[in-house]
Amino acid sequence: MFDIKALVERLESKGVELLYPPFNTGFFITTAINDPNGNYIEFTQMCDDWFKSLEKRRRSGQDVVSRWKASRPSAKK
Repeated sequence: MFDIKALVERLESKGVELLYPPFNTGFFITTAINDPNGNYIEFTQMCDDWFKSLEKRRRSGQDVVSRWKASRPSAKK
């Protein structure tokens, strides 16, 4: 499992500067860096509430797979 806290500790121990500290949105925790070539790289760890939300949507038939199956009679199997 991805652990953003451990990643941040590892990056900082190597002298990598975060563009912003880890930020928890409630559904995910995110932070970012610029790599040596200047590329913006964002790291995201999904939170339990995100997965609970996905499960709730799946049970109610509102997830993308359920909607896809409902729109294609041949996909209902």
